[in-house]
Amino acid sequence: MTTAPWANPPTTPKVKKTVTLDANLVAAVGDGNLSAEVNEALSERVRRLQRATSLRAYLDQYAAAEGSFDEARVEEFVQLLGGRASA
Repeated sequence: MTTAPWANPPTTPKVKKTVTLDANLVAAVGDGNLSAEVNEALSERVRRLQRATSLRAYLDQYAAAEGSFDEARVEEFVQLLGGRASA
C-alpha cells in the first residue's frame, strides 16, 4: 500500500532544521511540542497543495472530454476542495 506523501506515521524519518518563527505564533501555541505544531502546519499546507493539483488535473480531464467549465463552476469546485492554495 502506498502512503500519501503528507501522511506522518510515527516511523517517518525526522529532519532537524533551524527555523525563525514569529514570537506571537510561538506564544499562541504555548510550551507544548513546537515540532508537532510545525509538522501539523506543514502537513496541512501539503494537503492543500495536493487538493489544488487534483483539482487542476480533474478540470483538465473534464475540459478535454466535455468542454470547459464556466468560472462559476470552477469556483464551486475550488470551494469544495478547501479554497485556493497559494503557491
